[in-house]
Amino acid sequence: MNLIYTFLKIVAICTILFLIVSSIRQSGLSPHFINPEFTYARDIRFHMGDDRTWSNPNFDDTHWARQIKDSTGIFWVRVKVNIETPTLAIEGTAMQVEFLASYECFWDGVKMGANGIVGNNDEEEMAGNLFKVLAIPDSLAGAGQHTIAFRASNQNGQGKIRFWGMQIGAFDKITRSPLQFTVAVMIFSGIFLVIGIYYLFMFFIPYRKRAYLLFGCLNLTVFALIGMEYMKFYYHYPYSFHYQRLDIIEWISVVFFFLLISFYLANFNLPKKIWIWAYSVLFLVMLMISNIGEYLMGNIYTVNHDLALYILALLTFSISTLVVIRAIVFKNPGSHEALIGILPCFLIIFYYDLMLFLGFVNLVVFNLISLSHQLKIEKELQQASMLRSLRLESEMLRKNLQPHFIMNTLTSVMEWIEQDAKTSIKFIQALADEFKILNSISTEKLISLEQEIDLCRVHLKIMSYRKGISYNLEISDVPLEETIPPAIFHSLIENGISYSRPISNELTFHLSYQSDAGQRVYRFFNDQSVSHIESPEEGIGTKYIKSRLEESYGSRWSFSHGPKLSGWETIIRIPIQV
Repeated sequence: MNLIYTFLKIVAICTILFLIVSSIRQSGLSPHFINPEFTYARDIRFHMGDDRTWSNPNFDDTHWARQIKDSTGIFWVRVKVNIETPTLAIEGTAMQVEFLASYECFWDGVKMGANGIVGNNDEEEMAGNLFKVLAIPDSLAGAGQHTIAFRASNQNGQGKIRFWGMQIGAFDKITRSPLQFTVAVMIFSGIFLVIGIYYLFMFFIPYRKRAYLLFGCLNLTVFALIGMEYMKFYYHYPYSFHYQRLDIIEWISVVFFFLLISFYLANFNLPKKIWIWAYSVLFLVMLMISNIGEYLMGNIYTVNHDLALYILALLTFSISTLVVIRAIVFKNPGSHEALIGILPCFLIIFYYDLMLFLGFVNLVVFNLISLSHQLKIEKELQQASMLRSLRLESEMLRKNLQPHFIMNTLTSVMEWIEQDAKTSIKFIQALADEFKILNSISTEKLISLEQEIDLCRVHLKIMSYRKGISYNLEISDVPLEETIPPAIFHSLIENGISYSRPISNELTFHLSYQSDAGQRVYRFFNDQSVSHIESPEEGIGTKYIKSRLEESYGSRWSFSHGPKLSGWETIIRIPIQV
């Protein structure tokens, strides 16, 4: 485990360095590749309407709008480009267009291609793809200024017109660049898929830790988010799907935000009130900046979806950081690694496309280190717990098979055989029953209250024979299906018999139960007896009880005892079973 933990640290550092360097070096693989030999003016001319003469490069478009305004219908966009050095004929020239519309493209008045079918209504229009690569004939791609005109319609664009521009260059570079970028995206996104599936298996098979389930779902959500975010580079979908895709990204992002906070809350075992506080703040802000808020506020409230996601991201990362800082204050294992993982995510808000990978990879890698650190500590504690359990098991058997107990019991058997053979048989049978129960529960960490009470009654029967005193056990409202560590009340009975002096020839033990503030409260009382020791020293029995409680419940238990008016009272508080 130490080697794995160290290995993950090295991988984390190397991953961050690799991503930073590759993000700089691979800028040439950006899907927005532009051949530096070509330049084009960003002076766009826009006009609603339809006239075929507008494709003429000599048409005077100076009176057209310089900015595109949202509308619906047929419209034209004209762009002038300068080609200083033509592409070699063997390479060929191409133009990649990113346009939220169906269109026909004209190069210097010559129709070069189309993307979908331009129409006056939904029935006439056939939606074109968001991305389109058009080959430019060598006869048109000479040096000098050229006019590119688009006759377009956006009947499926929800009243919005978006023209993100063009990239012109060698055909092979224009077509290869998005594919190279897509391959890199899919390789990295596959990391999240593998990690997500692995932690789901970790949750459903060897462990039932809620943090593993949330971390697995978190990675699958990141995989889905990256897949949808970069879908346009590996699947040239119709432009009509674009806003549906953005809605899907928005909902996946919201799921991611809730999962991220849930993961940190579960991983560091924060109280329920902090869960409620974190969810309430996130939900209220989401309500204010979502479509629901727009509906409730009417025309005075307009949602900017990008801004809404940025606000939710900033809020999520802030809440997560506060949770992790609290974990650091309380010295939770893995909290420092979690903080290193979450802090770079704030850069996603300012550099979304670049930091989407860098931030999420960093987040996952350092949380992997955090979980590995926690698992390492849990394994060490588990091994220590196993050793302690073995010690407690042997201690329980040794405590009940002490030489003086065996000798006194055998002496009593001899006396009963001489005086009353029938009673001696019952005595031996009771002794055999106790040893049988002890043998069956000695290796168990928890047993049912029914088994514990059976053990207590058998032991009281034995002691009644030995001491000639009537020992009894009364229970009140005790749920027999609940579980407790073995021989807890059995040890209290042994203490009660050892330290109590019955007033009469009878001693009754009372066991009652009640639930209080999420805890099970057991009250064990010696009736009609007076302790001859005001505060007995902590013997083997008491030490055994406390060790068993600590083994099963950690620090979530309490044990108190002391004299009462008519006897001795012990109160044990342990968590209610889930």
